[in-house]
Parts: sequence; structure tokens; C-alpha cells
Amino acid sequence: MGDAEAGIRFRNRHGIVWPLAPPRPPPGRVDDLLAENAARGLWIDPDTNRNRSCGKFDLQRAVAAITNVAA
Repeated sequence: MGDAEAGIRFRNRHGIVWPLAPPRPPPGRVDDLLAENAARGLWIDPDTNRNRSCGKFDLQRAVAAITNVAA
């Protein structure tokens, strides 16, 4: 969904618009990020973007959808 003021917005499978994310902090060191994630029990792996009803994240489909909205 495109929005002139808010930019591109995303909806979940129930049609609810995801809230806008806060600004990202400046990039840090990879080792620090990995250590912080490990301390919180967070792991990024091939199953990170999976949920019970969908398969793996389809990057090509996501980029195509964003491109169509931005055009």
C-alpha cells in the first residue's frame, strides 16, 4: 500500500497495516550485534522469516510488490 506522507506501508495476512518502524540507529560492529542477539536468545537463520502458514521469505516477490507500489 503506498502513502504519499508515510511512504510504503505493509499489511499482514489479516489486512492490518504494520506500524511504521522507528528510525534505525547507525550501524555498529557485527560482533557486537551478534553478541547482543545471542544474549537475548535471538538467532537469524533460514527459518527467521517463516510463520506457520507460509514458506520461506520470497525476496523476488517482495521486491516486485514494492516496485509496483513505488512506480
